[in-house]
Amino acid sequence: MKKTLLALWLAGLTGWGGEFVNLTFDEPDLTNVRPFKAPEAQVERHYAPVEEVFQGWTISQVFLDELNRSGFQGLANVGGGASILSLFSVSGGSTTPPYAVAVSHSLSPYWERSAFSLSQMGLVPENAGALRWCYDPNLEVYVNGKPLQNQRVDSLEPLWEVDVGTYAGQEVELSLEFAAGTFHHFDLMGFIPVPEPGPNALFLIGGAMLLAGHRTRRGRSSR
Repeated sequence: MKKTLLALWLAGLTGWGGEFVNLTFDEPDLTNVRPFKAPEAQVERHYAPVEEVFQGWTISQVFLDELNRSGFQGLANVGGGASILSLFSVSGGSTTPPYAVAVSHSLSPYWERSAFSLSQMGLVPENAGALRWCYDPNLEVYVNGKPLQNQRVDSLEPLWEVDVGTYAGQEVELSLEFAAGTFHHFDLMGFIPVPEPGPNALFLIGGAMLLAGHRTRRGRSSR
């Protein structure tokens, strides 16, 4: 009880609390999208300020520094095309959700040999069992600074997830970490609820409970 009250008090002081914002990257602010010719690019493409494209997320300073030094002027690519940080439609090159994210360190000639991250604080839903995404088996997910183990969901589909059941109902810091010199392409799908037991499982549970009750009554009557 004391820990709960302390957490609530700290949340009130820091402003920390509430649901994650733009968790799946499908709610960017694209108000200020404009044509921009990236360094050494052949054609102009559409870009917008990183903090607007990835609103809700905090981007580590090392990334912002490298983005500026590489000539991208704090801008993220929107709608397709080579860039250090890109947001593009899963259905094609148009700027309509759902969106996927691409991160390419190799496009920065000045990249420092250190990782960068996208992170934010928020509330894990009460019924959450996993955080799921498409495409990238090497995405590094951290909760409160602790790395979580990636698990493949389907052998035929490129779906991956990490178990967040132990954090359900808690306010946490969620971080996506990217090592220097790597390429990542992922579509974050959000929190997946704990699956409800199917009819067969419920039948077995009910049968077990009836059997346990029968044994209890039988034991009493034999005394």
